[in-house]
Amino acid sequence: VSWLGPWHLETFMGVMESDRYVSNALLWGIRLTFRPLHKLEVGFSRTAQWGGEGRPQDLHTFGNLLLGKDNSRNQNNIDEPGNQLASIDWRLGGRLFNDADVAFYGQLVGEDESNFAPSRFIALFGADTALTGPNSHHRFYLEYIDTTTESIKGDGSASPNVAYEHKLYKSGYRFRNRAIGAATDNDSRMLTFAHDLFLGDDQQISWSVSKLSLNRDGTDLPAPGGNTLSYVINSNFWLADARYSVLLDPWRLTFGLYYQTEELTYAQESINQNGAYMAWEARW
Repeated sequence: VSWLGPWHLETFMGVMESDRYVSNALLWGIRLTFRPLHKLEVGFSRTAQWGGEGRPQDLHTFGNLLLGKDNSRNQNNIDEPGNQLASIDWRLGGRLFNDADVAFYGQLVGEDESNFAPSRFIALFGADTALTGPNSHHRFYLEYIDTTTESIKGDGSASPNVAYEHKLYKSGYRFRNRAIGAATDNDSRMLTFAHDLFLGDDQQISWSVSKLSLNRDGTDLPAPGGNTLSYVINSNFWLADARYSVLLDPWRLTFGLYYQTEELTYAQESINQNGAYMAWEARW
């Protein structure tokens, strides 16, 4: 396998909350990244919700899950091993001109399975460039996300209310009212232009402007599923964010401001159109 170049493999198994639709469901994930060319990095990822209260979680079930035998052949869904996502991502980059590094990256995530392969894709595409000066480092990027399955085909085959949902694990890929995936949850689009300025080794100034369209089909799925940021309407708005971070070893402090052109409801609480925030984290 020398053609893979440098590679990295990691996996995990965790237990989700007890108050989900399926209590104490297990969450398994695996990721492989490799660099077949100096300028190209490729990654493959899989995650699966499986087991939990009332669901089989023996080795046979896990084996079916590994083999991608996801679609039930039984009327009572007893042989449905889990709720899986599978993706491929890539980053192709190199030096352009004398001082600028330019990269193009993307990800396709399959929400369903067909003939033992991922299907019903959601997507992310982006490009970034880095400029380095004597005492500073700049990064600019432009990124587009579409989380309506099959929407990227542009042929009318888009399927809303599919991404991050499941007929058995009805809480879907969500944790504490946030999607375990795109921050916009399903059936949404977001286009972002952003700039990060790094000053020395301990300071960062960042800003971004985004155009969002949330819950584009405008439907409200019965709880516990459904888009967590926009329950009913097709929300179209702009979002601007600016923040400053400083490293005061071992703490990292962040101060930020945001403005959005529409008020949202998140976890049954209103998100104001403008506000300030602060965060701190320990880094060892």
